Amino acid sequence: MLREKVVFDTNFLLEKRMKNFFGKQNELIKFDEVSDIIIPDMVMGELTEKYKRIFRDEKNKFDKQALPNVLEHNISDINIEESIQNLIDNITVKYEIIELINPKILYKIKELALRKKPPFVSDDGSDKGFKDAYIYFTVLEYFNSIDDQYVFFATNDKLFKEAFKDNPNIVVIESYDEFIKQSVSEFYDDYFISNLNEFIKPLDELSIESEVTKEHIINYSLNEDENQLITINIDDKNYIIEVDSGEILSCELEDLE
Repeated sequence: MLREKVVFDTNFLLEKRMKNFFGKQNELIKFDEVSDIIIPDMVMGELTEKYKRIFRDEKNKFDKQALPNVLEHNISDINIEESIQNLIDNITVKYEIIELINPKILYKIKELALRKKPPFVSDDGSDKGFKDAYIYFTVLEYFNSIDDQYVFFATNDKLFKEAFKDNPNIVVIESYDEFIKQSVSEFYDDYFISNLNEFIKPLDELSIESEVTKEHIINYSLNEDENQLITINIDDKNYIIEVDSGEILSCELEDLE
């Protein structure tokens, strides 16, 4: 089974505390378990430049506020480039960087800028939005280069949602929870729910008395065989449903120990 592909925007990944190169580590680890993490090269560039400015600002602030006799080392010796590279080297999730290949896209970006169309700001006197437009077309180009029927785009920017609104194959999400809800939508189908109920009814050892509905689906993951694992909560218990290409393979009570 193909893993979902999730492309990430700069504002979703920005780590202002500079503890990691990518922010929202807890969410990213969850994404990494069930999806391919895709990062546009512009996003990597934006994060790098933002972190450089943060490093410089913090260094300048420290230089102005610290007294010479309390300094135990020379703050000017800190190498910003090395510090950022260390953050990159310590990224623990798997990710792929994608680049915009077709140079003719620049003409389309110019057209969006002149017409003030999203992701450019419609009522702004400047042309702010070039980097977002570059990311926008990188996502579209990437989608057209793969066989997937859709990709997810993780962002907190409303202009991106507006920009992608006429492209149902680019699913804009703001969080992992929203991603999960969209990912399991295929299991909301009445046909699947009916098959699930028929599958579990003969399983006396599970003693599931209630009828399963789509509202009972609470989580989604992949196992080592790349099969889908759907968690349903029913009768105050969690059950794990294993599915391969739409076929239900098993249903077991979740071991919470």
